[in-house]
Amino acid sequence: MRQKMSLQRPGALAGEAGAVVRALAFPMAGSPSASNTRRVIVKGFPFSVVYRPEAEGVIVFALAHHSRQPNYWRSRTRAR
Repeated sequence: MRQKMSLQRPGALAGEAGAVVRALAFPMAGSPSASNTRRVIVKGFPFSVVYRPEAEGVIVFALAHHSRQPNYWRSRTRAR
């Protein structure tokens, strides 16, 4: 069964916000990923938040869909 993300559905962004909050609270808890980044899965949706822990917090590079263009966000990490 496919889930569609809809901004009209109450709490639609709660999954993304929860993933970002987890990344901020526990930056090293995400799974290691390419280009010295980490991933946190968004509960209930086929997305991951791709980020890099930094001394000041985290840098979020992408909200990446699990089935679309893998690693499309990697060019964003080169400037950092």
